[in-house]
This record gives sequence, C-alpha cells and structure tokens, in this order.
Amino acid sequence: VTIGSARVQLATMLYGAEKYEEAIAQYKEVIRIDPKNEIALFDYGASCKNLASIKQRAEMEKQDNNKKYVVDSTTYLPLLAEAASSFEQLRRVSAKYRNDYIVISEIANVYEVRKDAGKIQALIMELEALEEVYNKDKEYYRTMEGLYGRNKMFDKMKQAREKGSKL
Repeated sequence: VTIGSARVQLATMLYGAEKYEEAIAQYKEVIRIDPKNEIALFDYGASCKNLASIKQRAEMEKQDNNKKYVVDSTTYLPLLAEAASSFEQLRRVSAKYRNDYIVISEIANVYEVRKDAGKIQALIMELEALEEVYNKDKEYYRTMEGLYGRNKMFDKMKQAREKGSKL
C-alpha cells in the first residue's frame, strides 16, 4: 500500500462519513502528488460538489428565514468551480472517463448551478453525440431527461424519457 493509496482510502472513508472538508484536503494532497489519480479526481470533484450543495442549502435556509437576507454565493460557487475543474481534469487525463456520461453530466450540473448556459449547451451536445455509445443504458436517458428538463428543452426531454422507457 502506497502513501497515495492509503490517503485515497482515508479520503474515501471521510467522504463516506460526509466529512467533505476533511476528504477534500486528503484528495487535494493525493492530486498534488499524482495529478492523474482517477479516483482522487472524481471523488474530489464529488466532495466539492456535495459540500457546495450543503453550503448553498444553508444560504437558502437563511433567506427562507429572513426575506431580507441576501444569499452569499461565495460560500459555494468556488467549491463548484473546483468540482468542475477536477471533473474536467479527469476527462483530460483519463481515456476511461473522457467520454463518460456521468462525469460529463456532473460538469453540466455544476454549470447549471453557476448559470453558465454556453457551457451547459456545449456539454449537452457532447452528451448527445455519445448516444450511440449509451443507447442501451436506461440511466443515460434518465440523465439526459433531467438535463433537458432543467434546461427547458422539453421536446428533447420527452424523447429521452420515451427512449429510456423502452429499455
């Protein structure tokens, strides 16, 4: 067992315990040592995204409790930028994940929250181009249905739902 793999194991345990800040620190160190570590890159992105979600929810709750409260997006947007960067790095360094619809949809989801329509559309186009690879995967169509729906592409959403329901 190498120090890097032991650190990945520790980070994975922290992630599983929802101790995202601690997991992030461990994954970051693994990536510093091994910038091509697929597990660390994916789980670092996921940890950043999960922590951002918790912080965003906390901000929304503050606003729900006090209508004058202005949501502080600086508590979660930098984490989303880190998540996108990690998933994008994973795609660059790994042939296995370059065209993985889950990784691409994770990036698209980050850009949805960040309201970056141009990047969302580009990623949707990439995912559409991968349909032939995933046309027997019901989850691919569920993912596409969600992306289309959240981006008000209702005709495509309906088509994805119909294709997925036939599998």
